[in-house]
Amino acid sequence: MVKLISAYTGPSISTLAKIHLVNSLNSAGIRACFYGNERWPEGRCEFRPLGEFNPTSKDTILNDGFKINSFFELVNLDYHRYSAGRKRRLLQVLKCLGKYVYSVSKLSMPDKCILFKHFDQKTAPRYYDLDASDAANELIISINEDSILATQEDGKTKFAYDICAQNNLQNRILNSATTTVVLAGAITEPNYFRQSVLPLLENEEKMISYIGLQEETLRKISEILEINCKKSIEKWLTLLR
Repeated sequence: MVKLISAYTGPSISTLAKIHLVNSLNSAGIRACFYGNERWPEGRCEFRPLGEFNPTSKDTILNDGFKINSFFELVNLDYHRYSAGRKRRLLQVLKCLGKYVYSVSKLSMPDKCILFKHFDQKTAPRYYDLDASDAANELIISINEDSILATQEDGKTKFAYDICAQNNLQNRILNSATTTVVLAGAITEPNYFRQSVLPLLENEEKMISYIGLQEETLRKISEILEINCKKSIEKWLTLLR
């Protein structure tokens, strides 16, 4: 079974691409399931919460954004959020260590671990069998190139791209043809938004506002997935057969 684990599964263009990939694999007779924290893909494809992720020796894992060598993230431990005093923090860490040992004891090595997308830095090759990040980028780019994600109307430029480093929103904003810019995409990389986009909201030469991802945009993207992603999906089917 192909199990796609993702660090972000909330409403976004990239999540729609991954939902389409999982549905395409299942339609082609390759069993696949999407795992993540946010339950937005539920009902849109075969989906399970990340806490239920349990690889077996027959599985192929597609890793999207996790540090492959960090089981603390892989089993979704949140020990770091406890900060109310040293004693309580120590107890919570010990409790989570017990949960970690129990969780890892149930995991077995998958047949293959394929890199869907790197974490913040390049992941060491020893942690995966195949680097498919180029194919993953091609899948997401095939949607991001659509003209409906960058529109101009009434003297405003509206960007509905996911707000992440890959989409280079910082330069798109600064180079936009209008002085008024509306950001209508999902924040999929909060650090990039804080460091590169948020400071631009105070730009005196541009009037920039953020409204977030709209249901209308998601609906329009869903309608063009089959056409835009056809070539990249064919590559994934070849890769995973």
